[in-house]
Amino acid sequence: MMGFLQRQWFLTVLVALMTVGTGLGMSGHAPVTQAWLKYVDPKITTAFILFLMAFSLETRMLWAALKSPGPVALGFVINAGVLPLIAWPLCAIQLTADFRYGLMIAAAVPSTQAAAAVMTRRAGGSDAVSLLITMTTNMACWMVIPFWLGLATGKAVSIDRTALMLDLLFAVLLPTLLAQLVRQPRRIQAWATKHKLKISNSAQLLILLIVFIAALKAGDALHKHAPGAATAASQISAPAGAAVPDEISIPAVGLVWLCCIGLHLFGLIAGLRAGRALGMSTTDSDAVGFAGSQKTLPIGLYLATTVFAHHHFALLPMLLFHASQLFIDTLVSARLADAQAAKGSVMGP
Repeated sequence: MMGFLQRQWFLTVLVALMTVGTGLGMSGHAPVTQAWLKYVDPKITTAFILFLMAFSLETRMLWAALKSPGPVALGFVINAGVLPLIAWPLCAIQLTADFRYGLMIAAAVPSTQAAAAVMTRRAGGSDAVSLLITMTTNMACWMVIPFWLGLATGKAVSIDRTALMLDLLFAVLLPTLLAQLVRQPRRIQAWATKHKLKISNSAQLLILLIVFIAALKAGDALHKHAPGAATAASQISAPAGAAVPDEISIPAVGLVWLCCIGLHLFGLIAGLRAGRALGMSTTDSDAVGFAGSQKTLPIGLYLATTVFAHHHFALLPMLLFHASQLFIDTLVSARLADAQAAKGSVMGP
């Protein structure tokens, strides 16, 4: 048992924090807990995670990924094109309008800004490729998101594109560039390489903090819009003619959750298999699998709580997708890392 906890400490803590955070929110304790967390800005935390990952990334690996953009292009196509396309018909079978919109939001948003690089590194993949997939999908999302949401929902999706681009510039691009500049002196490069594992573990701890905050907010949303209260609350707060959110049910949640898991698994397997079928290295195809299949939580929650604000449960599929991808990818990254270690021991020095 202790061996499992040591090997899977991230997964163990992840499940615990998600359970505790959601439970606190659903029990009505979110306002008290959030008072301690109000100084934790997810944007700043995400930026710091990417700084840590880029700081411990050798510059030559980043240049190599830029010179051979095939894996990055494949990851981009899977993330921004294939997954939303598959989600489109799945939206039609959802049991509530909230989940139809929420599932498409989850599929349309770009790759996660932090977890993809962390999971890729855990698996022994190319975190340079992973970071570039994250950057390209995020920088293109101001075009991708309105296209897919408008196509699937029939609504003209209005997004403040300037504000979104500035947020992404701060949270994604600048931390990566700054980290690479900071690590240029040889002594700092040597230190970063020596402590790469500790830096990666620090990034994982920050991801767990973001997960706890997200779980707390999810539980609080479920508490405020519980079945029976959602309709009354929406009728009071929604303007005339606005859509009234549906009440959730166990079959509806189960169906959308299965769709979220299926979408992520398809993207993950497609990235791993397609990369290897196209002759890419194992490290590159692993990066394509993780970064191509993961979806970012902050942008998804932003869309669910602003553009689709009167569909209170539209945020739930995004939360389910995010939780599922972390759980699945923690297990898969550990399995891939073990496979690489076994292969290395067989081949010998």
